[in-house]
Amino acid sequence: MFVDASVQEWTELYEVAKVTKSLKPWQYVGDNWILALDIPGRDEPCYCIVTGEESDAIAIAIYPNRTSLAKYSEYLSNKDDTYQVKCEQNYLICYFCDRQEMLGMQLEKLRELGISFRGKNEWIQFVSIRPGYAPYMIDKGEVLFLKEFFEQFNEFVKDYSKGNMNFSIKDGNVLYRNFVGNNNYSYTQQSLEVSPDVNKIMPIHDEDLVNLVKKMPATDSEMELDLVYIDSTIYDEDLDRPAIGRLVVLGENLSESILGVKVVLPTQNPAKEIYDFITQKITVHGRPKVIYCKRDICYDTLADFCRKTEIKLERLSNLVLIDELVKAI
Repeated sequence: MFVDASVQEWTELYEVAKVTKSLKPWQYVGDNWILALDIPGRDEPCYCIVTGEESDAIAIAIYPNRTSLAKYSEYLSNKDDTYQVKCEQNYLICYFCDRQEMLGMQLEKLRELGISFRGKNEWIQFVSIRPGYAPYMIDKGEVLFLKEFFEQFNEFVKDYSKGNMNFSIKDGNVLYRNFVGNNNYSYTQQSLEVSPDVNKIMPIHDEDLVNLVKKMPATDSEMELDLVYIDSTIYDEDLDRPAIGRLVVLGENLSESILGVKVVLPTQNPAKEIYDFITQKITVHGRPKVIYCKRDICYDTLADFCRKTEIKLERLSNLVLIDELVKAI
């Protein structure tokens, strides 16, 4: 359930963000820098990237942990499937923008707070980006976190602008602002090494189903399976914010037909939805010769099942039927 922050909590966040705007960090921080800031009470630093007037937007993107930063790194390195990876991002972003770029709900919040701005790139907007969800206004927990973040970030900008840091940041390095106790901080830099987050898929054990499929006669069927995001928004009363459309799609190559499509919400376990969907279709259409899939989650979910049922499982970078369907939606 979405929990909104109080008027006081929102006001305190906007006050500290106004200080950030007045410091103009984009004049000091390059958009190729990654900053890591210690926040007292947190187990790990948060990371941020600043974009300036030469970019698409003046903004500060805040990644709450190393895992979310790894997702961003994956997005940058993925040239062929950018929309799918983009939908799995996890970060908060503060925009310094024009009024017409503000979300309607954020404008309503500003009216409630009695806060207004005037001028180009003077309006302050906070947006929450969560995996599988459409961009949305930040909730109470995010308001409190961002207030702490901007307090530390502003101190960094002051230190840097005053020349209190006697080194330059090397390309590819992360600049760390480390909390050393008694409200003291030190600065270090080190190379960034992040690997994409690997969510280990636990095999789904259903021996009765495995035995049933093993007894079914083999067919020449060649199935395609994918879990894909589509350019649509889902509004569901069980969700606290709008979701991005996500589908499990199953196709059959020889008949050139789509055997089924199922919506998967962010609150559902995608591995279980994939497993239940395809195994139910197999019991109806017969044991296929091969299942082609593109994404790791599909392959990892079915690897144990296909090994036990003697169904060939292969990865392909392109799934003709499903890719055509997704383009048409």
